Amino acid sequence: MKIAIVGFGISGANVLKNIIEDDSFNEDIYIDVFEKRNELAVGLAYEDDDLYKILNTPIEHMNINIDDHSEFKNWLEQNYEDLPTMEGKIPRPIFGKYAKESYKKYFSHPNVSIYQTEVKNVLKDMNVFNIETIDKSYSPYQAVFLTIGQSYYKDDYNLKTYENYITNPYPLREKIINIKCDDGIGIIGTGPAAIDIYRYLKEYTDFSKPLYFFTNSSFFALPEIRENYPRNICSIDDQWVDSHKNEQGFVRLSEFKKAFNDDFRKVSLDFDEIYNHYKDNSPKLSKKALEDKDFKLEFCQSYTLELWYASSKLYNSFNGLDRIKFREEYLPKIVYLMTKTPAITMEKILYDLDAGKIKIVKNTEKINFIDGKFKVETEDKQEFTTDKIYNAQGFEKDLTKAIKNDDLLKSLFKNRLIEADDKKNINVMYPSYNPLTSKYGLVKNLYLNGMWTESIDISNNDLRSVLISSEQMAKDFMKNLKK
Repeated sequence: MKIAIVGFGISGANVLKNIIEDDSFNEDIYIDVFEKRNELAVGLAYEDDDLYKILNTPIEHMNINIDDHSEFKNWLEQNYEDLPTMEGKIPRPIFGKYAKESYKKYFSHPNVSIYQTEVKNVLKDMNVFNIETIDKSYSPYQAVFLTIGQSYYKDDYNLKTYENYITNPYPLREKIINIKCDDGIGIIGTGPAAIDIYRYLKEYTDFSKPLYFFTNSSFFALPEIRENYPRNICSIDDQWVDSHKNEQGFVRLSEFKKAFNDDFRKVSLDFDEIYNHYKDNSPKLSKKALEDKDFKLEFCQSYTLELWYASSKLYNSFNGLDRIKFREEYLPKIVYLMTKTPAITMEKILYDLDAGKIKIVKNTEKINFIDGKFKVETEDKQEFTTDKIYNAQGFEKDLTKAIKNDDLLKSLFKNRLIEADDKKNINVMYPSYNPLTSKYGLVKNLYLNGMWTESIDISNNDLRSVLISSEQMAKDFMKNLKK
């Protein structure tokens, strides 16, 4: 029997780990891994790069073994005499070293073959799959795990063909080069990637002109408050979900609301009141939160992070109407309060804003490339000019757009092995992660997780959720082998 894993970041490595560790694994099962990048078991998020690319999540939540909340911390203490931190945070490349070490024994297994090549096509032939790379075909496979991670960066302003437009800013040390002190520099976005670029520019360049952040609407995410760091404050976890299912197998949204509100009442707080206070972040709000070391905000940040780990299971336990209500009433608020800007970074941003070193340009409508420069226009007709633009819009999550630029997704779509759901993500069955298509129905023994399953696996983009979903895929396949 042969199994293929396409893409070998954290998700792919964890699939491999769980297959090899399964009781049904034997010497007759061979696994081929396809990864076009040089680094194994890290993906784009944790690849080797500058140390100013830092983790946004506390290290207590960054463990390959999710049941051991001290594993990463212990690894750091064993491998570093002085803890390597930037702005009080662990660099993501350091976590990458830990991940590679954690998974090394699995991709060194004698039944595992690694192919450093790009997969362009997956074909279904009766009950097996064939794989085509850029230079060769491989077959047959009884199962294929598509752990392909992120696709390409959004390009909402259609700038990718122009000189001095950096479509994807990573690796930072390769993409942010040849900066002259008098260059006008713009960054599209105010999310985590934009902050990474800002840190790098601030540390390694000496730009004399204001650094522009072009955005459709928002300021940066709220600053992280970590003064008291409350823990184990959310009563809603996987066990809670299982215990609150009714006779039809559903959790009522009303039950969730009650538990959610009760958790806040225990500490005399009101979630909606805190959200409404902070829902339109601004320099003034962020500055005040930092000065006050606002416990209300800190509690919300810690609580939503804990809730996030159960969110996919919770969401898939609601009936259809409750799902809609949860997405409308709770999900945007949870994501908003959970997303944080490291405190020290926010302090630097606020200082540079006051000093006129950076400028936030909201309601960006058009960006054109004219006479070797980027001309930016807002909805109210303000105009700005830059020499370089770094794209930090984030990854494209619309399958209908992605298939025009990603060969593998295009082939999967053409072969009707994947289809878009109503949110333009890839339609998969939860919790097995098999694609659902009009041609094949449930595509057995084909698995896919990660950002493309966001419609059903709403917490898919954090380490813990990726570990859980990849484990579920592997166990689903191995369980079916026993039948």
